[in-house]
Amino acid sequence: MENDLELTNLLFQLKTFADSLALQLLVKKYQPMILSLIGHFHLQFLDTDDLLQEARIICYQTACSFDPTKANITFGAYFKLSLCNHFRSLLRRENAQKRLLEKQVISLEALLYEKGDVLPMTPCDLELRIELELLLQKLPTLLTPLEYQVFCAYLHYQKASLVAQKLELSQAQINNAMQRYHHKLARWYQKNGQSPI
Repeated sequence: MENDLELTNLLFQLKTFADSLALQLLVKKYQPMILSLIGHFHLQFLDTDDLLQEARIICYQTACSFDPTKANITFGAYFKLSLCNHFRSLLRRENAQKRLLEKQVISLEALLYEKGDVLPMTPCDLELRIELELLLQKLPTLLTPLEYQVFCAYLHYQKASLVAQKLELSQAQINNAMQRYHHKLARWYQKNGQSPI
């Protein structure tokens, strides 16, 4: 009974005063359930801290919309359902981004074939080609979806203005994404002890 009174008080504080301490206590109370759901959903683009922040937001929204007189459900079950639905939405969005990126992936061979170039096959060049292909496979994990999209489009169109036009983004957005992926690739090369190709 004391738990129900405490929960009711926390919900009242949160709804009425947007009390951050009440939110903190509510999230702490449901933390095992939150962590269990985070473990259940395998989201690659968001880390645990991001998902905990998402859970806090959903907890606040759920607390504000929860009305025990209208629904025959406990707050815990309502919160779990809301959080589960939100994580499913995040997973759908992530999968849509992956599909978009997969469409835009251009294999090195296809790009070279399209441009009419042929890679030489000396042992040194073969090693360079293998390194390049390995890097291209790692790019989706090294770069954000936007940076990767810009990188692939830049490989194909070779002009930032064409990339901006094709991706329907501003020139500034394209330039910023290109600058970010240049820095990330340079850091990756330094970290892995390889020189830029």
